[in-house]
Amino acid sequence: MKKFLLLLTVLVTVSCASVKPLSQDRIQVYEQLVSVTNQDLPLTVDEVTVLDRVEFSESERTLDYIYTLGFSGDDLSQSQIQELKSQISYLVQENMKNNNTPAVAMYRSDKLNIRHRYYDSNGKELITVVVPAGSY
Repeated sequence: MKKFLLLLTVLVTVSCASVKPLSQDRIQVYEQLVSVTNQDLPLTVDEVTVLDRVEFSESERTLDYIYTLGFSGDDLSQSQIQELKSQISYLVQENMKNNNTPAVAMYRSDKLNIRHRYYDSNGKELITVVVPAGSY
């Protein structure tokens, strides 16, 4: 058991050490990307989804996409919310895996997490989907 814990500690330490902090230049690139993107928002994605804004968190190494859905979460059962989350999660992850644009290549290189947060029409957070760095 001690050997297992030691090995686990070494693996975690090595994996954490392999992610270098983002350079100040790269942080500025992401801040500029967010600023330029937000100038064109809100953007209607489909009949019920609006992309409201994009945010970058240096401390979380995360790019956030914030959406509003055109319905109230109060009108859905927990199983319907879970099904919706499952569908959105699948679509988001597949889109990231199959996206070969220069921007996504940069996200991959910088090991960014991508988070999609969906709020209902009342402003209540309904669904959060995280695509961790290394999974896309």
